[in-house]
Amino acid sequence: MQYIDKAVEEGLTSKDERTRVESSLRLDFKPTPEQVDRGVADKSWKVRQAWGIRTDFIPTPEQVERGLTDADVYVRMAWGLRKDYTPTPEQIERGLTDKEWEVRQVWAGRDDFTPTPQQIERGISDSSSAVRLVWAERMDWTPASDQIQRGLEDPEDAVCIAWILRKDFNPPLNYVERGLTMRNERIRSAWEKKVADLHAESMHILACEEVYKGCSLQL
Repeated sequence: MQYIDKAVEEGLTSKDERTRVESSLRLDFKPTPEQVDRGVADKSWKVRQAWGIRTDFIPTPEQVERGLTDADVYVRMAWGLRKDYTPTPEQIERGLTDKEWEVRQVWAGRDDFTPTPQQIERGISDSSSAVRLVWAERMDWTPASDQIQRGLEDPEDAVCIAWILRKDFNPPLNYVERGLTMRNERIRSAWEKKVADLHAESMHILACEEVYKGCSLQL
């Protein structure tokens, strides 16, 4: 065991970046607080990212803050993906407004906070279609009619489809008719699926009503 510990420590403190990265990703040792603190502050972003990815230690608030404010986008992404800490409102807002869309996408996908109306509006209007897609797929908020309309007109097919298939979107008949005649095959197929889903849901409701009526008659 002493040999393994010594070998690990030598790898973590090696002058060679690749060796430090590989050693930081090893799963056959439990890092000490000193090793963690040294790793998250390493001069190499690849090493810092490796420690952001590791999940066999509970980071301190200081380590979390260091990772979330790292100069490198991949390190910030790694720490944004971690689930072993509760982010503060300030950290959430900072992540959602990060200058890099990859970080904004990560934070938009977190399910441990309730977004504010301002955060939602900003998210569905993001310059990145990847970020807009995540917000369109989130089901912990109810969109306004104008937000739905903008989503259905999104220039990115994947985003538009996500809006069409939202469980809380019950489209008017004219929307359905227009959707089923669209030239874009992907969008048209999404509307066909929407119609099928709505039909299946209505049939399920009718079946439940019949069961309820039957039980009422027996009583």
